[in-house]
Amino acid sequence: MDIDGDGRISYWEFMEFLRQRGHEVNKYHSFMALDTDRNDYLDFYEVLVYYYVVKAGRRTCTECKALMKGLYFTCVTCFDSCHESYDLCSSCYRHARHVHHHTYFLDNYAMLLSKKDSFWASTSTNTV
Repeated sequence: MDIDGDGRISYWEFMEFLRQRGHEVNKYHSFMALDTDRNDYLDFYEVLVYYYVVKAGRRTCTECKALMKGLYFTCVTCFDSCHESYDLCSSCYRHARHVHHHTYFLDNYAMLLSKKDSFWASTSTNTV
């Protein structure tokens, strides 16, 4: 990432890295979220956070491409059909900045609870 070799990553270097690898994220939003000390550069530890975010398969908003932190919303129909997930950040969901052919969304916490409940219901009926 460090094109000029100065030991830190500028916004331009970050954008170039993502562009070369075909990552579809909101580059400015992602850079600002990673730049925790607000010095307009990413240091080693801030880049390390990005590495773990990518390796953990952290989701991006389907509409604005922002890395999602905390609460986000998922289309239940798409999730249950095992196709590509349709996920929205809180802002895109709240302001209806999306066009999607399904209408039933759950936030990530409610989704986990519903899956947990259905899992326990299915295991309790199958036990003797």
